[in-house]
Order: sequence, then structure tokens, then C-alpha cells
Amino acid sequence: MSKMGRLIDMWLYINRKKIFTAQELADEFNVSLRTIQRDLLELTEMGVPFYSEVGRNGGYTMLHGEMLPPISFTEEETASIIFTYESLKQYQDIPYEAEIDSVINKLISQVSKPLQEKLSSIQKYISMKIPYRVEKSPFLKSIFRAAIAKQIIFFSYDSLESKKDKKAIPLGIYSENGYWYFPAYDLNHERINLFRVDRVFSLKVGNAGSVKLPTMAQWMEQRDTILPEDSCQLVLRISQKAVRDFSNSFFDFSKIVWNSKNTGILYQRVSKRELSYIASLIATFGSDAEIIEPQDLKDMLIKKMEDTLSLYRDN
Repeated sequence: MSKMGRLIDMWLYINRKKIFTAQELADEFNVSLRTIQRDLLELTEMGVPFYSEVGRNGGYTMLHGEMLPPISFTEEETASIIFTYESLKQYQDIPYEAEIDSVINKLISQVSKPLQEKLSSIQKYISMKIPYRVEKSPFLKSIFRAAIAKQIIFFSYDSLESKKDKKAIPLGIYSENGYWYFPAYDLNHERINLFRVDRVFSLKVGNAGSVKLPTMAQWMEQRDTILPEDSCQLVLRISQKAVRDFSNSFFDFSKIVWNSKNTGILYQRVSKRELSYIASLIATFGSDAEIIEPQDLKDMLIKKMEDTLSLYRDN
């Protein structure tokens, strides 16, 4: 094994071990203690964060936070990282925003001048249309980290009707229509509920939870197949124009049964608790959509439109 290969393998080894001795490294890599001492000095000069402890039981300890050995990227791989970041920059908040800036700067600073100019110009040729939201999500990173560590979070949540204190274990985070969401196992109600990150206005992270939960990917796959206990059937006549112009992902337009060139019927199970929200969405369709059932949803839409009309009639 070459010296550089041994240094990289040693770097990865001590990242995993955290606490180690020079003798352990000598045994692991089958070299002398003197060689290990020289290797450790070189790793220190390369910026690997560990310190030595003197005494009979002394050794070395990695500082908090791992550093990876040097990694080579092709031009296309570097461009793909920058492309991904430019896509995420459309959001008000993203996890590890400062760290991503640092990564991009490091990548660009290590390449030739012509390639620097080429990579820096990528942003001129990318445009990701994501709805702009003014709401901030200051606890996004903390929730993301708690999900990875399977930790309990204690948070105050604005549910519009009232502010409530919650205790839950987050599964992960995802973005939809410009907002960040996190499904979490609500320890008080013993079920997985969905929360919007920007509605969390205080948060404290606790110890690891002991509840066996699905992964984020499993929950995302199952969420559309698990019907809420209070579900009802939505039947909506809708035009192709409304489907084409609608940007919200709430309705599953793949379930539409088209009965003519311009209109079709959407059949979708929905929660009764969401009927007021659904009425607001359908109101944006105007005459391009008509509720066939349920009747409660028709009544809500009529009431919303009457309230809106009264604002103008009174004036």
C-alpha cells in the first residue's frame, strides 16, 4: 500500500474509532510505531482534528465532527452538486445552508480558472420555480438532526385554532409547494401526525425515543394508501384547464376519469377535517370545477362564496 493510501485509510479508521492509540494503528496497518507517529503528524498538518492525551492510559481522541479525506470529483460531478444547491436556494430556509455555501466555495476554489468561470455561470442557466413563502423555519435543521438521531422533540406549535405544546419523534422532513413539513410520531396521541415546520415557534431536543417507526421513505409511500378514520369520498367534475393551471399537489389528478375531451370526474378519499381547506382550493377553480359530493363540502363552498360576496355587496 502506498503512503498516501495508508494515510487515507488511517483517516477513515480514526474517524470511526474516535479514541485510539498509536499501537492500535501500528497493529492495524502493520507498520512500526515510528512510522505511525510520522503519519499522525502528517494527518495533523492536513487538518484532521484529534488531540493526544498523556499518561499511562494516554492515546488520541477525535474532536467532535468528522472530516473526510480528500475526494476527487469530475467536472460533471462538481456541476451536479452546484446544480442541486442552486435548486435549493429558492427556499427561505434549507438545512445546512452555511455549510453548503462553504462546500461550493471549496469546490470552485480547487479547480482551474476556466472551469471556475464555467461552474460559477451555472446559476445563469438554472431557474427552479418554487412558490415564494415569507414564513421562516428557524428549527428546520434541529428537526432534521433529531429525525436522524431518532430523538424526541418538545415543541410549541401554532395549529391556527390555538397554540399547543407537542412531544413527538420526527421521521424526517420534506418540501411541498414552497413549505417544509415533517411527519412525527405524536407521543401524546400515539399516532403519526403531519406538521409544518414554519409553525413551530419553540423547540427543545430530548433523548432518543424507543418507539419503532417507519422510515421517511416508507411513510411517504404509505401516506396516500392509509385512509384516515374520518375519510369521505370526494367527487369533483373538473376541466382540463383547471388541472393544467392548478399548482397545488393536494388533488391526485391521476385518478380523474375523463368523460370528454375537456372534462372529467375526480374520485378521491379525503379527510373530513380538511373539508374547509378543500373548499378554499376548489373556490380557486371558479366555474371550471363542480362538487358532486359530499354535500357538506358543497355547503362550505357556498358559505365561503356568500361571505366573500357580502364584502362587496355591503359596500
